[in-house]
Amino acid sequence: MLLNLIAIDPGGETGIAWAMFKQGPLAGHQAVQYAFTHSMGEAWQIGGDPKEQVLELVSIVHHYMHKAGQGKQEVYKVRTVVACEDFQLRQKALRKSALVPHAIGRMLEFQLWSLEAMDTEVAPQVEWRWQQPSEMSAVTDDMLKRWRLWQPGKKNDDAMAALKHLIVLARKLEKEHG
Repeated sequence: MLLNLIAIDPGGETGIAWAMFKQGPLAGHQAVQYAFTHSMGEAWQIGGDPKEQVLELVSIVHHYMHKAGQGKQEVYKVRTVVACEDFQLRQKALRKSALVPHAIGRMLEFQLWSLEAMDTEVAPQVEWRWQQPSEMSAVTDDMLKRWRLWQPGKKNDDAMAALKHLIVLARKLEKEHG
């Protein structure tokens, strides 16, 4: 099976990480590292208005599903999983800026669901998962550096957060696969 994974760290600047690899001998960070060194993985970030970000994220998910050959008869069955960092809203943090990550995640989940619900022939089949911010602490900056996945610079902070979520997702899927 071919895993097509996308992780999103939403916010004023939204980090995105993508990797595609065959499920099997390599797991977790090794599979992601292999994908990145073979042009089948990348991490970056986008900014702007939350609604514009959601539309761009929907387009990104569709792009990588097409790249994986989803919807075509291919040698491998493709499983696409999107993980998005979830935010627990707290009463003290109800400023508009604090709501942006929450809004982006919820709007994106709804957009992907509604496309799938309206037209299953055209819409992607996406597994949606929420990840807690604390989960990415299992992958440190030092680990990313050691694995040669680190992209230095302030402009990449959100991209590196998304990459950490991607590795956590890959590890979870490997545990589920057994």
